[in-house]
Parts: sequence; structure tokens; C-alpha cells
Amino acid sequence: VLILLCVFSFSGYAQKITKLYKYYNSQEYVKCIEMCNTALKKKPEMLEAYYIKAIAYYEMAQSPADYKEFAKNPLLDCLSNLSILTSKDTERGILDQHADTLDIIKSYSENRANRIKTSSISEAQAIYQKLGSIFQTKSDALEFARAEALAGRYDKCYSKVEKLYNNAPEEISSSNENYTALTQGALLLAENWMFSDLFSLIETYKTKFAGNYGISEGFKKALLKSIDTARTDENKTLFYEFSIKGLELYP
Repeated sequence: VLILLCVFSFSGYAQKITKLYKYYNSQEYVKCIEMCNTALKKKPEMLEAYYIKAIAYYEMAQSPADYKEFAKNPLLDCLSNLSILTSKDTERGILDQHADTLDIIKSYSENRANRIKTSSISEAQAIYQKLGSIFQTKSDALEFARAEALAGRYDKCYSKVEKLYNNAPEEISSSNENYTALTQGALLLAENWMFSDLFSLIETYKTKFAGNYGISEGFKKALLKSIDTARTDENKTLFYEFSIKGLELYP
């Protein structure tokens, strides 16, 4: 009897999944998602329904204007469902089964995030965060600071860089995920001519990271970069001022 119950249960599960795919394959994406929601409400363990929902949202993301009354941002909805699936599919059975499709979604999402990271930084950041939870990837800690600088939002750029140094532990090793960014953050300011912010950053965090060679050298390199940049200017006022500031910070 128990075996028969298992057979019938599996058969019913397979039929429901087949029905969901039928809506997807016939391009009835709204109906597909609605039926997935109904199925998950009745059977939360039907994990493949999350995957089917995700790919239906992904198809919507190809022409979002056609579905604007149903989904505000179908790509984020797609990634949200994949993120839920990742947390539930601990043995990655469904995820591995559909690895090729997931790679396509990942590539599309990364391209989308790269295109909008200066015009819509909050959406780009949300995409990167969700991709990180799905694929266990890490994005460059300075990526969004660079995007802010490219967009001319220098105050926000500095805020992100400063936050990085403020949150980092004093005794940090090169194995830390943000270590490379900490060695390059000051240089990012110098490269974008954010010299007063650079000097403020060094003054604030020079002592904190005095015992760390990589970060300290990053500060010095950025300072020399600012002096060298000012040296090329016809008016030598800034060159003089930056040199004096450099001598104060590193006698």
C-alpha cells in the first residue's frame, strides 16, 4: 500500500509539473506563473515550480513592457525565485539539471547589470546580490563606487569607498574578500581627481592600517598619484599644496 501511495504521489507530481511546463511552452507566461503559485501554495515541496516560475519571468524580461501590469521588474522576479530555489534545493538536483539554462540567465543578468550600473545603480546592485546568492559569486567591492564616479556622483563614490575602510577590521589579512579593494580604494579617488576626499581618507585611516603593508602602500601610491597629476598642471599651486600635504602625512 505504501509503495502504491508513493507511485501515485509521484505520478501526480509529474503530471502537475508537465502541466506547468505546458503553459510555459505555449508562452502563456502569466498563466504559468499563476499556476506555479497555486501549486506551491498546495505543495511547497514542489521545488521545480520555482524554476518554472523563474524561466517564465525570464521570458517576460525579454519584453518587459508587454507585462508591465503584471510584473514591475521580471528579471529581478526571475532571480528572486532562483534564489529561493537555491536555498531549498540543498542537494542542487534541480539546479544542476538545468545548469545550461541558468548559465544563460546569469550571462544575461550580468550584461544587464553592467549596462545600467551608472544609470540605475540600485537595480544593478540588486541583480549582483541575487546572482551572488544563486551562484555563490562575489562582485568587486569597488564596482559600485566606480560606477558612481563615472556618473559624476562623487559624494556617493566617496561614501562607498569610505564605508569599505570603516567596516574593515584593523587586523585584516590578504585572504579577506575585500582586501584587494582596500589596497585600491584610495587610488580610485586619485584617478577620479577626488583629491580632498583622498587626503581625508588617508588622514582618517592611515593609523588604523599602519601595520598592513598592502593597504599602507595603496595610500602612498594614491598620494603620489595626486601629486604627479598636479605636477602636470601649468599652475603649480596644487602641486605645491599636495606636496606639502604629502610631507605632513608621510614625513
